[in-house]
Amino acid sequence: MPRVAQGSKEQMTKRKVSRTEKTKERILLSAARLFQTMGFATLSVDDLAEAAGVGRTTFYKYFKGKADILKEMASRVSSQLETAILPVRSFKDKEAAERSVLANMYRVVDVFETSLPLFRVLFSGGKLTAGLEQDIVDHLENKFVKTIRMALDQARKVNLVRAIDFDVAALAIWGSFHAAILKPLAKGQIDAEEARRRMPCLVDYHVLGLAGT
Repeated sequence: MPRVAQGSKEQMTKRKVSRTEKTKERILLSAARLFQTMGFATLSVDDLAEAAGVGRTTFYKYFKGKADILKEMASRVSSQLETAILPVRSFKDKEAAERSVLANMYRVVDVFETSLPLFRVLFSGGKLTAGLEQDIVDHLENKFVKTIRMALDQARKVNLVRAIDFDVAALAIWGSFHAAILKPLAKGQIDAEEARRRMPCLVDYHVLGLAGT
């Protein structure tokens, strides 16, 4: 009997956790839709709770307010972006070097595309979102630059690029990627298709420069 009782108790706990997670996800998903259609500044907790089909009391069990929801979303996206940037592989020619850099860029843009409502809010220039925007950009820059720096070092070993300051070069590639692709995409100035179209030219320009051609 004690074993059965213990098993039943564990099952009840799992069901409770499952319901809790589903409610939290429902609030997050409905908030993302509202952020996209109504913006961030005009929304109230009542709007978010009503859209999720929960009361204010239930809402506050999960989040302190709408800024807390945004922080949760930003944290998740940061994790997705970090996962999207993979270590470089060895390569033997310029085309392989370009593919290595481009592959990471495409994966980053994929994350931006699937989370555009969030990025539109984060890059809107509001006081409440500026810090979160910068946190994501800084986090992404650090991982991206480190990865590109490794790619350049791989390329140097097979004489594809000149021996220069690769930290500066990696920052230059990141700067172009951020200014010409990610920021316009997040602000709605270009779409994901245009972002992907721009990337090969951007990478080719930098790789040619690093090769000294």
